Amino acid sequence: MTRAAEKVCGHCGEVFMRDPRNTWAYWERAKYCGHTCAGLANSKRAEVARLPMAEAFDRWVIKSDNGCHEWSGAKDKEGYGIFSYAGVSYRSAKVALELDGRPVPKGLYACHTCDNPPCVRRDHLYPGTPTQNMADAMARGRLNPRTKLTPDQVIEIRCATGTHHEIAAAFGVSRASVSLIREGKTWRGLL
Repeated sequence: MTRAAEKVCGHCGEVFMRDPRNTWAYWERAKYCGHTCAGLANSKRAEVARLPMAEAFDRWVIKSDNGCHEWSGAKDKEGYGIFSYAGVSYRSAKVALELDGRPVPKGLYACHTCDNPPCVRRDHLYPGTPTQNMADAMARGRLNPRTKLTPDQVIEIRCATGTHHEIAAAFGVSRASVSLIREGKTWRGLL
């Protein structure tokens, strides 16, 4: 019995030959001309089988009628939900707004009116600037007033001499905060 030593690739349609290093049993199962076509075919199959984003998202939401809708999937260290879809990770609150028809433009946050980081209830969210988000945090008392700096203190930190450690101790903040202030990465409005 003569066996065929060539096939047509199931992805690209090109004719390919049997590699003599492969067994005939392996050759009988071979469908693709190489790893690239096999990977592309698998990706295409996965895309066809993938749930729509809204359905995949809703699988991770625990809904309640009178409160927050809690994200039950992965969370970051601050407790905000992380949603992975098609190999890309997103903040779950941003996805909730996107699915509600209110996409969050680049540079803005998905802000919570409920102060509950894992909440993805769409009427508890709004797109806001970092300044709005901080103003909300201060208004609701979520920031520690002992570590909050005034604009005058920030100017003093920028003008201060000494190590970051010494300055941080004097103002009751972290060395990282002092470094970010002095490099102009935070409190940019006072440059």
